[in-house]
Amino acid sequence: MPVIIKKVARAPARPLQGCPAGDERLHPTQEAIAKRAYELYLQRGGAHGRDWDDWFQAEVQLKQTR
Repeated sequence: MPVIIKKVARAPARPLQGCPAGDERLHPTQEAIAKRAYELYLQRGGAHGRDWDDWFQAEVQLKQTR
């Protein structure tokens, strides 16, 4: 049976709701994390299967630089 893949529109990235003013630096946007995770993916040569690792590493890196 063929696999059907649907593209889903993503909502614009935004800081977490309910964060006190100034806490945005502790919570990078999903867009920023996705961009950094993609950079990590490319640095690894585009090998598949480590998307979660890239995402969590990107999140940690962004929190440390803010």
